Amino acid sequence: MVQDERSPFANRATPPPRAGRESAGARLTKILHWTRGEHALAEAVAASGDLPRPFSALEAMESLAGLLAVTSDAHFEQARRLAPDAREGPVPLIAGARSLRFYLPVQPRTGFEVEATVIPEQGELVVIAVESRLTSGERVAKGELRFLLVPGAGEHAATSRAQQALREGLGYAGW
Repeated sequence: MVQDERSPFANRATPPPRAGRESAGARLTKILHWTRGEHALAEAVAASGDLPRPFSALEAMESLAGLLAVTSDAHFEQARRLAPDAREGPVPLIAGARSLRFYLPVQPRTGFEVEATVIPEQGELVVIAVESRLTSGERVAKGELRFLLVPGAGEHAATSRAQQALREGLGYAGW
């Protein structure tokens, strides 16, 4: 253990950093099906670690739902009207989650599928039903995520570029 000099308590210690540590979250690896602004299906893999994590499914569901939310035509145009001179595309900010249910934790380095469907609804928020399943078909989690699309300008420009990098990293051309 290494002494933590930021702690106000003299006896508080933190573990030393591990070399080669991977990101803590799940990541999308491949788009299996994509219908612009309506439906998406993707493969994901849970991060490596020592323990299974129930929230790995939520992280992957949020990533896919965010990509799908940006393709909702009505909401995309609404965000564009707010900042017509923005060079970057709109950014999906998660505004809420409803009816989230976690059934199974995802084991480290395990592949699973994530499905997202836009629920047509009037208003400023993009509502997306999400579900994740293991490759065996067992349900891991399901729920509903709500996103607010904001212009990719100012403080959100960096997030928009990161989202673009995610899209390019998935190797799918039909966005």
